[in-house]
Amino acid sequence: MITGPNGRVPAQIVDSGSSISAKYTPTEIGEHLIDVSVGQRPIDGSPFRAAVFNPKAIRVTRVPNGVVGRPVEIDSKIQDPIAFTQRRIKT
Repeated sequence: MITGPNGRVPAQIVDSGSSISAKYTPTEIGEHLIDVSVGQRPIDGSPFRAAVFNPKAIRVTRVPNGVVGRPVEIDSKIQDPIAFTQRRIKT
């Protein structure tokens, strides 16, 4: 189950036979809680927290020695009163 700032968020459950995944598209900014259970028992670490931001409010301020197709660490500033003001993002 996924819960956003204003309640439950619909998710599509995909069972491949060897694994199960859930897909969802957030529609609101803020913290989302992702509860993962096997049967009625939560797995270790559940609920997981995911921060959702307005992509138009994110400004990348520094990209050091970036190489296309390779991971890079960037500094960003998020211009949104609901979200964090600064966050380090690894991609």
